[in-house]
Amino acid sequence: MIAEVKKSCNELCSLAISLDHLKDAEFPPLLDLCMELDASEVEAVDIRNESLHVLNGKYALLLMRAINQKLRVVDLQDLALGKDFLRDLSQRGLTCQVLNLRSSHFRKLNMMGEFMRIPTLNLDFSTSLTSFQEDCFSCMPNLMCLSLCET
Repeated sequence: MIAEVKKSCNELCSLAISLDHLKDAEFPPLLDLCMELDASEVEAVDIRNESLHVLNGKYALLLMRAINQKLRVVDLQDLALGKDFLRDLSQRGLTCQVLNLRSSHFRKLNMMGEFMRIPTLNLDFSTSLTSFQEDCFSCMPNLMCLSLCET
């Protein structure tokens, strides 16, 4: 109902999902809900994780991929997601518009997946980052802002 009202007023109907304190057992119903978003009035989805709570990176990726084209912002404290998450993310890409991976453990940034819609990439506080793979930003043709504060 709220989505219909916002749409009639020409307001963006968005959904914000916080992964803070989410348990693995709570992911399947959330994943089911997100798989239905294409048919909903929701136009944009933001995913955030700001705690150091240890998440299952596989579940987080499944969730982001289920949201697909409606994924707008991914804001993650990468410390909690692990190396497999980072590897899959960099190799397969995401459809989001803003990707914040603060405090990530990338040593060498090698983004190979498709990040076609990303104008903003935030790698602040990624103290392990020492180099960029040649052409690592070629998969981000719309990248206009790269933040590396305290990196």
